[in-house]
Order: sequence, then C-alpha cells, then structure tokens
Amino acid sequence: MSAKKINVYLHDPYYIMSTTLKALLKGYKNLYGTPDTIIETDPGNKNAIQLVVYDPVPEDEIFDSAVCSAGFSNLSKVHSIEFRLEVKGKLTKTTVKEIGEFFKQIFELLEKEKRIHTTKVYNHLTIPLFKGMKSCMIIDSSYMSMEFLDEKNEKGRVLSLIPMFEKEGAELEKMNPGFSERIVASVRELLRDPSRKPTSVVGERMYEIWGKVADWYVEQGVSEAEVLRKAVKSKDRKAGDELEKALGFELLPDFKVSIDLINRKPKLKIYYSSTVKSIIDFWQSMNKMNAEGKFNGALHKLRGNPAIQQVWWHEKWVPFAMDSFGSHLVIDMAPGPDGEVGQVLLHDTIEGPLHTGFDSFFTWLDAYYTGLYTDEYIVEDGVLMYKE
Repeated sequence: MSAKKINVYLHDPYYIMSTTLKALLKGYKNLYGTPDTIIETDPGNKNAIQLVVYDPVPEDEIFDSAVCSAGFSNLSKVHSIEFRLEVKGKLTKTTVKEIGEFFKQIFELLEKEKRIHTTKVYNHLTIPLFKGMKSCMIIDSSYMSMEFLDEKNEKGRVLSLIPMFEKEGAELEKMNPGFSERIVASVRELLRDPSRKPTSVVGERMYEIWGKVADWYVEQGVSEAEVLRKAVKSKDRKAGDELEKALGFELLPDFKVSIDLINRKPKLKIYYSSTVKSIIDFWQSMNKMNAEGKFNGALHKLRGNPAIQQVWWHEKWVPFAMDSFGSHLVIDMAPGPDGEVGQVLLHDTIEGPLHTGFDSFFTWLDAYYTGLYTDEYIVEDGVLMYKE
C-alpha cells in the first residue's frame, strides 16, 4: 500500500520533521505498514502533531480506519506516548483532525498523572463520531505488552483509545485490570463501530464463550445442549440481579451475566450447575452452620494458602456448581491478602476451601471452553466426562 502524502498545507510534511519524528513515522511503517495519509495539524510549528491515517482495505477484509499520532512524544515532560484510534469505515480529513483534538484531550489528562494506567477509564470526554460515548479506556496497542515506535530508545509507546459508554466503562472497572484488557481486546471489532448501541462489554465476551460451549455440546450430543443453546440466545437476563439482591452484595460482571445460563443447570466439567434458588438455599445453610460454630472442628485442615481466607466457610463465597460428592465450586468475593476478588475456589466436603488456580470466573470458563475444543473431554450417551 503506497502512502498518499496529502499536501494539505502546500508543503512536504516530511520536510520540517525532526529526526525523532522521522523515527516515530518509520516506526509506524514498520509496525503497521506504509500509511495512506499523513496530515500535519499546525504547519510551521516545530511541535506540530502528525496524524497518520490507515484506510480500510475491504479486499483484505479490513473495514476499519486507524488514526495515529506522531509528535506527542516530543512534547511530554512525563511520558513518551502516541495514540491510536480505530474506527469502522473511512474517515474524512475533517474527522481525522477532530480525532487529533481528542488525542490532545487524552494527552493533557495523562500529563497530569505520573504513570500510565492501562485499562483505566477516563470519563466526561468529547469523542468525535462516537456520539453518546463519553468514556474511554486506554490499553497498549500490542495486547498486554508495550509497543514502541522507536524501540531502540523506547520512545513512542503506542496506546489504543477505546471509546465506550459510561455504563460500559464502569462495568469494566469492576474487573481485575488484566481481565478487563483481555475482554476489551476480544470484542474490539464491536467497539470500533461509532453507531453501535450501549451494551455490556463483559456480557458480550462471556456470552460469546458460552455460545462456543453450547456449540460443542450440540456437536457432541451432550444431553443439556439444547437447554444451554436456548439460554445463550435468550434475552431474559435477570437472574443475576435476583441473586445479588438475595446475597446482599455485588457480584463481578463476568459471573453476574452468567447466572442466567448457570440457572439452566448445564453440566460444567464434572459439576452440576446450581439454580438461583439452590445457590441461595445452600449459601444460607452454610452461613447458619458457620454462625453456630459447626465447622470449628475442621479448621485444623486448612492449608494456610494466603490467597484464601483461613476459614472453613465465608458468607461472601457464592456456590454455583456441585459434584456428585457434594463438593462445590464457589466464587470468592472476600479473598485472602494474595488472592483476587472473584477467584474460583473448590469447597471440598472433606478438605475445605481449595484454590482452583483461576483468578476469575472469566478465566475459569475461558479455560473450560478451550479444554472442550482440545479433546480434554468426551461424551458417552449424552454424559460429559473427563477424557482419561
């Protein structure tokens, strides 16, 4: 793809570039290929920002534009950063310049902060094209790792700006930053559309995973397959609110949006999912026995894992599935000092609480669906089992 050097101000934009700016533009070429357009925002100003534009390439199934900045690295006293925004469709020069102004908003916000907080959500913004979206999450352009335009000197760290509705941003901020970045990265194609409607970003990703689980169940003849597939397609998603109300505390979004599916009792691994009623009944029963001291005699069995509170039962443990021996998978909303809110525990009937190794329901479900598609499970007569 050859660059269309738009002579917006009747001179060659490369002519006034500093060596550093040339290095930044070379970095873009190395990372993303030759840009289609380079627009200078303020001709004659040595501190001018260049706007580097990549147009859609429908024949290569690339339907988004990308607008990138080059020059903020030279202006900052704190950060050496540049910005990238991906937008569905082709953009006009006017819109590109408006996006440049948006970049300046973010640059000024970050200049006031001593460090870059990736996955932080900034609010009360004016975002061109993305009407009604006043929030923006910042993530590294290279998924969960830093990407520099000038790798040798570590200048020009490229940050992607993800516009979203305020409610979406608030939901994501409840998640562990690493998980929220994974979720956003997985649904970025949806988030590039300025005309989209508000949604649950977490819900979009979780239902995508649940859909893949349902597809595998159908293909392999799991007995609960149709129940799960219908649940994935259903728009009735109120069970999470019902459970939160009964528990009296908030759940993390990845688990809450999944309650409607868990409530349909699909088998998950060797576990039988619980309905909202059975979750509440067991939770209340365990709380009552705990308050009465019924578990005191078993406390010597606890293993001292600092990720888990050293109790036999905690009122902020939410059981969601049970095996044939009565052991439960639980969501831990009150972890130990080394744990994560929302981590998945196994509450064994004999050994008590054990960490499963999964720091969220999202990672637990993601690993489960991956295991389905990598032959870790088999189905015999409609029954899902571990593969021996």
